[in-house]
Amino acid sequence: NKRSEWVRALVIQQGTGNALAVGEREFAPDPNNIFNRAFTVEIHPLGEVVGTPWTSWAPASVNDAARSIAACGKGFLAGGWTRGKLNAKPEPMMFWLDAQGTFIEHRQLSQLSATQIHGIACDREGKIVNAGTRASSPLDVQIFTVTGKSDTPVWYDTGVADDERDQGQHDQTEN
Repeated sequence: NKRSEWVRALVIQQGTGNALAVGEREFAPDPNNIFNRAFTVEIHPLGEVVGTPWTSWAPASVNDAARSIAACGKGFLAGGWTRGKLNAKPEPMMFWLDAQGTFIEHRQLSQLSATQIHGIACDREGKIVNAGTRASSPLDVQIFTVTGKSDTPVWYDTGVADDERDQGQHDQTEN
């Protein structure tokens, strides 16, 4: 492997005990163009790669990456980011994967510009909660949900920590 690979998250598969890891790897179509691509790899508990790892072809743009993964229905859901140019602001991206980590489909959330998903969860009804950061000044926390495979956030909040919160001090009100 001449390019770097970074595993960003993993989940243990029910029944097999295998780990399904997601992350990003460098992709270089030529020496002057190096891009990031999301990837998945299934790993046996003794360390052997199972099957063939999947690497994104960047369906929405030039760059993408997976930063989180969670069980969702009969498969998995990964969260990360995508962007069209090397220095462009990232946009949130969700990837649906089958039980072995093979790509099924993706959703790009363009309305949340400059946001990267760092955490993702899915409940039994298919509601998805994402947590991420928005690269603005200063760094924002982004929490939003979508219903099923809709690409429209149904709830969304931002926040910026003030000096008090940065130091770990919180208002303790008694009930």
